[in-house]
Amino acid sequence: MADVKTVVLAFSILFAVNLTAKFTARYVMTLENRYFVGNVMILMLMVSSILMIPERLWLLGVAVSVYAVSIGMGEVGSDYQNSGKFPTYEQQLAKQKMNGVGSVIGQLILIGAMIVSSQLLVRDPNYTISACIHKIPSEELESVLLATRYAGLVLLDVQGIFLLTFGKKAGRKLFVKD
Repeated sequence: MADVKTVVLAFSILFAVNLTAKFTARYVMTLENRYFVGNVMILMLMVSSILMIPERLWLLGVAVSVYAVSIGMGEVGSDYQNSGKFPTYEQQLAKQKMNGVGSVIGQLILIGAMIVSSQLLVRDPNYTISACIHKIPSEELESVLLATRYAGLVLLDVQGIFLLTFGKKAGRKLFVKD
């Protein structure tokens, strides 16, 4: 975050990818087999986790995942909003609540992975969390953050494999209209 130009470039690229997803989503969603489209979006997320491993491809991996998530969330939101079962303001509140809960759960998973990584590598999660909060540079912190990053990527792939294998059997409604 210390390199302002890189941060501005990264956020600009993510904005452009998100905007592109908004404009291309209508074309993607016109495909007949929407279950196939959902599986392609899951595979895109899994590919993005592989792209995030090398430092030079990290931003490309994030861009691929932003594109897939943006199309997926837009489709789920439009299905919900077009259902006609609830007033518009209740639909908007439910959508915001869903996004907020998902973000909190994601952060909890990453913090849990960081605590486990810290316990395994440094044997002191309190030190790691304190060093992270107070921005104390240390080699131990870098190794814990790298392990946390890899753990998050592995968890993303495990979730993708689960959804591709058992998603339809578990009643996944994503991209499938009744």
